Amino acid sequence: MRAFMVSDFGAEGVIGERPIPVPGEGEVRVSIDAAGVNAVDVPMVAGYLKDFIETRLPLVPGLDLAGTIDAIGPGATDFAVGDDVFGSLSKPYFGDGTFAEYAVASTGQLRHRPAGVDAVTAAALPLSGGTALGLVTAAQLEPGQVVLIMGAGGGLGSYAIVLAVHAGARVIAATRGELEDQVRTLGASEVIDYTLGDVAAAVRTSHPDGIDAIIDSSSDDAALHRLADALRRGGRLASLSRSLDVEGLAKRGLIGVKASGAVDRIAELAELAAKGLRIPVKTYPLGEAGRALAEQATRQVRGKLVLVIRP
Repeated sequence: MRAFMVSDFGAEGVIGERPIPVPGEGEVRVSIDAAGVNAVDVPMVAGYLKDFIETRLPLVPGLDLAGTIDAIGPGATDFAVGDDVFGSLSKPYFGDGTFAEYAVASTGQLRHRPAGVDAVTAAALPLSGGTALGLVTAAQLEPGQVVLIMGAGGGLGSYAIVLAVHAGARVIAATRGELEDQVRTLGASEVIDYTLGDVAAAVRTSHPDGIDAIIDSSSDDAALHRLADALRRGGRLASLSRSLDVEGLAKRGLIGVKASGAVDRIAELAELAAKGLRIPVKTYPLGEAGRALAEQATRQVRGKLVLVIRP
């Protein structure tokens, strides 16, 4: 099969041939139509994660996929050959990823792809959409509440906007100024260009009594401390940071929540996608996977990047 492979950490990847994988116990093989590109793919190929998780060379990156099951391993249930599926691989190592024509996955990592949801849309959902769903759930948004979403222009932030709007919240999107039209199209009511100054101060100017919630996926602890100034008393700060100072926030009358991804709930996202939930997606062919990774590494992506494996 054709796959995008990296021979050594930091090396330029190339398209080459690898054996078609065989599904093991409880696994199925997916003929991949599209593969999502995620932030984690960048440090994966650079070798920055090798001390934390086994990484096998030559490395095929990629975790998210959408495609069709073409082989069933022993003991695999709930799926049949010909089923259209999507999901995110979760293995105890990196290396046999989805930037390839085939991948094997355990049945628990996959969901059926609803009719009306194309492969590119489905491949964009799992990690970014699942993480956004976990953050929005942690924020416990109620209709009419005001939420600030940091990094609102990327894949995760874009999903957070549409999910927050779906929950009935009013969204303040913090992003680069050139993405204002994009985030407003997704449903943001207000936009703050974070490159122009302090975001919390800007929020306080327009909302002097504070806002109800903040969703943040990447700020460090010092930045989170400053952002919390934008919250009203009793407001919630949902963050992916494992070191979030929950006790310190509580002393300020605020609620800090260490959010987790909700990749296990991607079927909910697919149902929303079937009803029209969409974010901007830019596609690359498999042969240009290196370009897609280079763009992802800039951290300036508009929406989500997806590789089209089979046009």
